[in-house]
Amino acid sequence: MKLSIQPPPKRLLIFSCGVALILSFAAGLSAQQTPAPAGHVNDFAGVVDEQTKAQLENILENLKVKTGIEFDVATVATTGAQDIFAFSRQLAKDWNIGSLATRKKSLLLVIAVNEKTSFTQFSKSVQNDLPEGVLGDLGQRMRPLVEAGQFSGALNAGVQYFVTALAQKQGLTVADFEKSPAMTASQPVVDNSTNQSAGETAPAVIPSSTPASEPTRAEVPAATTKLAAPRRVTGVAKSKKPDASLDAAGEAEEVELTLTKPVAERVALLKT
Repeated sequence: MKLSIQPPPKRLLIFSCGVALILSFAAGLSAQQTPAPAGHVNDFAGVVDEQTKAQLENILENLKVKTGIEFDVATVATTGAQDIFAFSRQLAKDWNIGSLATRKKSLLLVIAVNEKTSFTQFSKSVQNDLPEGVLGDLGQRMRPLVEAGQFSGALNAGVQYFVTALAQKQGLTVADFEKSPAMTASQPVVDNSTNQSAGETAPAVIPSSTPASEPTRAEVPAATTKLAAPRRVTGVAKSKKPDASLDAAGEAEEVELTLTKPVAERVALLKT
């Protein structure tokens, strides 16, 4: 007895192909479906504690203000069928942060929780500002913490290392990035008020020296008027030029008369 194997119904094949296309399409759009950023630290996976998030948000905001470099972070539950590189590259393009095509000096650090992987995308315009090898070292420092599921610690270690390395290159200190926004905003005001209220001689003299210098400038016309007399004398000196010309003419006559004398007398007269 022969068993006949019938092919699956046509409808079942169409349904299976449709499901496969939908799944692949959804996996391909997983990065594009990620919500827009709402700050520097975007914890879509809900794995970062509030204290770490607030601390990193402050540091990254100071980083942007002081260096012009935008560094954003995103945690996602999964990358779907994509690897972390392709997922983070697509997200960087969608957000226009850390993409090679953007003109902004920016980086985007993405952590996938289920896959326990991370990757940092960066724009071409920020390359010259980065310390050599900083992103590779950042990934190595984060990897063991990410693999252990310590995502808050991984982000904190990565951002702290990046900021420390960048501060050393640009002549800043880590404390410059750790100040609260209120302190950063009031820093220039506090410095100015301190200088003015402290009664220091340098700031106090600068305003008072300006009016003092004005009378000095006012004396310049007086000095000019005093010099007017020498200018008049100069005019008189110019008036003496006819006298000088007369003397020259007289000397010329004496020379001509001398030339009429005998040679011995001529030499003696010319010497005189």
